[in-house]
Amino acid sequence: LLLLDPEEPFLPSEPAKLRADVTSRGLGLVVAADWHAPDLMASLDYTDEATKQRRVCGAGGANVPALNELLEPLGIGFGSQVYSGTYRLGGGAVAHLSGSSLRRFPA
Repeated sequence: LLLLDPEEPFLPSEPAKLRADVTSRGLGLVVAADWHAPDLMASLDYTDEATKQRRVCGAGGANVPALNELLEPLGIGFGSQVYSGTYRLGGGAVAHLSGSSLRRFPA
């Protein structure tokens, strides 16, 4: 299952279903989450070109709080700090523009 940058909330039944599918049925899971930082979102105000009104960013790149609720039964959680930078992979440089870090993951 690929969970890529989810923005919508999950159903209340989904955390238990996901845990059962991963732990009992062998479902593979890959999660990629962008950032969610309320302090940073509040600083990202902009002018709407159509209305000429000041707007405030309403959401980060992903719904990390909802994703953390979904993944909590698996012992996985993302943090709220936003990271960016460049890293080496396969002999080349890869730009990481922004993303969350793992705060909790089972050993």
